[in-house]
Amino acid sequence: NPIANFNTTNVCDSFIVNFNDLSSVSNQFTNNTITQWSWDFGDNPTGNSTSQDTSYNYNQNGNYTVQLNITTNNGCVDSSQTSVVSFVNANVNLLFDNNAFENISIVTPTSHDFSYTGDQGSVNWFLDDATYSNDSSFNYTFTETGNFEFVVILTNSLNGCEASDTIVISVTDELFIPNGVSNNSDNLNDYFHIKGLENYDSNSLSIYNRWGDLVFTNSPYLNDWNGQSNTNAGFTSNKSVGGTYFYLLTVTQNGKDTVYQGYIELKQ
Repeated sequence: NPIANFNTTNVCDSFIVNFNDLSSVSNQFTNNTITQWSWDFGDNPTGNSTSQDTSYNYNQNGNYTVQLNITTNNGCVDSSQTSVVSFVNANVNLLFDNNAFENISIVTPTSHDFSYTGDQGSVNWFLDDATYSNDSSFNYTFTETGNFEFVVILTNSLNGCEASDTIVISVTDELFIPNGVSNNSDNLNDYFHIKGLENYDSNSLSIYNRWGDLVFTNSPYLNDWNGQSNTNAGFTSNKSVGGTYFYLLTVTQNGKDTVYQGYIELKQ
């Protein structure tokens, strides 16, 4: 009697599944050979084939019950069923401080969290093409300037397919001071946020209006100015009006003061 059997291999980046015939037949009493193969790929009415080894391109992800029917030259038949999974590929998204970026600029020295979301599986992290970690998440401290490329590669535990994601991080040792604030509650530039300020020992900030009145001052400045006044500089409320303002920022590191000054455009 013939014994129907087969295995499958998936093709990553596609819905294609390869089917390999492993059927056998006994010739103990008669001269038997398998002469016919009939495949049912489980998404009838379209999925079938009469080839011995074959492949099939499913239309979408899913679980399918596949059946192989075989027939010998003497008319003996057998069949075998198995469940196969069609998929596109693995999926992974690299997260930098719980956010997704392709490129970002930061100030050194500073520490940041790396993690990912995606399929179940194992991961490997690379820093500038060198293996760095196989942990699901880690914290990295940048102590030097330059461009750094982090890559995470995930291997899906169910199908063996791989996916990767990359971030390029530009590290400088200078502050980034924006030139505008739009206090409209859209969570975009709502505050005068100076990147890298936390890397200094101390700082102080003063903001003046176009007439030279001091409208805001704080030491240390906590990246919290969105147009308010804390000096009672002739205003009937604690809110400054929209317009152009002048800032004076002093940062101190290792006992050395550095002064930055410039203009801010406030949009209310």
